[in-house]
Amino acid sequence: MKVTSNAHQTAIVTGASSGIGLGVTQAMLERGYRVAANSRTISKSMELKTSENLVLVDGDISKKDTAIRVAEVAITHFGRVDLLFNGAGIYLPKPFTEYTPEDFETMVGTNIAGYFFITQQAVAQMRQQKSGHIVSISTVLTDQPFAGGHASLPVITKSTIPAFSRALAMEFGSTRFHQEWLTRPCMRTTTIKP
Repeated sequence: MKVTSNAHQTAIVTGASSGIGLGVTQAMLERGYRVAANSRTISKSMELKTSENLVLVDGDISKKDTAIRVAEVAITHFGRVDLLFNGAGIYLPKPFTEYTPEDFETMVGTNIAGYFFITQQAVAQMRQQKSGHIVSISTVLTDQPFAGGHASLPVITKSTIPAFSRALAMEFGSTRFHQEWLTRPCMRTTTIKP
């Protein structure tokens, strides 16, 4: 049964072709959201197909031009952005001394720039609308790393999300965030208020 309470609400989902991002995209569509979904090659997805309520946008979200295009597609097709779900992320488990400069650039690009540029675009639109929500996924490893996990670079790059989300929440006057982040260690929520 389709829930229609979110009719005419629009979400942007990054990392939408697999994992949590795919699940969130499917759940939002089931709940009546219109979705602009992004991943590098999402148009080749076997799970998602373009429809009246779903637009697929290929591109590397770590690039500013991709973030601009994703936001423009959402606004052009659906007229607004009510929710940004930052689900894109890369995890390369290796011992710290074996990370290459290319590994570093890839992880910083996706795990930091990948939410920075799209969040800029979403916040600009949400401020015009005077409302919106941003949900950013991190990893529990940022708060609870484990010995022998070979996750130092993922922890370094994903650990920026909690601080970034807190700062964003303070800048835009949200109080909901402060309650949410205490109960969900790997998910950070920011509510944009006028």
